[in-house]
Amino acid sequence: MSNFKISGSCGFSINAASTLQARYIKKEFEKKGIPFKLYVFDEKENVGKHKNVVACGRNKIKAMIGLFKRLLKDDSDVFFFVKASPYTGFPALIASFLKRKKTCVLIDDYEKAITTKRHGRLQGFVMGLIEKFVIKKSDGVICASKFLYEKFFDKKKHKNGKYELIPFGIPTERFRNAKSIRKKLGYSRKDKVLFYIGSLTKDADVDLAINALAHGLRKNKNLKLLVVGGGEALEKFKNYAKEKNVLKNVKFTNWVDFKEVPNYIFSSDICLMPMKDIEIDKGRCPMKLLEYIAAEKIIIGGDVGMVSYFLPKELLCKPGSGRALGEKIIEVLQNKDLQRLSIRNCKEWKKKHDLKNASNDYEALLNKVLSE
Repeated sequence: MSNFKISGSCGFSINAASTLQARYIKKEFEKKGIPFKLYVFDEKENVGKHKNVVACGRNKIKAMIGLFKRLLKDDSDVFFFVKASPYTGFPALIASFLKRKKTCVLIDDYEKAITTKRHGRLQGFVMGLIEKFVIKKSDGVICASKFLYEKFFDKKKHKNGKYELIPFGIPTERFRNAKSIRKKLGYSRKDKVLFYIGSLTKDADVDLAINALAHGLRKNKNLKLLVVGGGEALEKFKNYAKEKNVLKNVKFTNWVDFKEVPNYIFSSDICLMPMKDIEIDKGRCPMKLLEYIAAEKIIIGGDVGMVSYFLPKELLCKPGSGRALGEKIIEVLQNKDLQRLSIRNCKEWKKKHDLKNASNDYEALLNKVLSE
């Protein structure tokens, strides 16, 4: 058993994908007797009674300062932080320098591309410099996606094996008690329910799912689309579905209780991973994809990034195309072999990359970091 203490930090929500992964890994470490304290950029009422999870608040500057002060008093051997951003990166790097501790960063997003998309090229350029600096100064680097691994790998700096591609672990336990709520949702046995989940921001790929539904309905009138999630663009996507004349076939749930999400996934027939061929989508390791795998669902997605990594090519389609996604939906619905292929693929991934296996990979890398 490893003999070290670890403190981690992540933001900006207790249920955000990267925070979830940190929480899952924390739980696996604690099963092995490895102490793990987690600092989260969220409010106390959201963090609730999670053991050894500390709320730092959602105000970015105050949360950064609070995290830094806490880390200065922390007796952990390694500071593990999520995302190569200034918010979690700077407090961890400065505190580790002052206390002569080791650091390890988990990168699961291409921060430069995201900032450029949201705030423009200048801010994206600055974030890109920060991102490279944080990665360079970290003693260990865990990349959640193949794109990020190849983007930031430096043969000279990382020849000692402390830079690893470790995708998010598959949360199998989360779906052990999942049950179908199709009847409650108003679906019949003949309905073929397509599933999409995510925050409905203006950049969300819900439009691709709606387009796929519109194309698919031409050949299968029993198609329905279940969209779980809320956000600023909820009405925008409702209007888009109306423009496409498919609103009656789409159910928007808005936000649902986090604990209920497995039941919604379990109630669907096909889970969708609509993706675009852009750096943002290439850099992500979507937690929802791993949840679909954990639920052993039929999954179809755009041929991009970690979707291509986890899914067989027979279940992939041209990225950024609702039409191609719709055609693939019809193809899979008409082909039992493809349905069985998807479920078999899920079972195989669950065996070789569940949270226990992922945590073992994390532990091995952290031991390398601490061995110097």
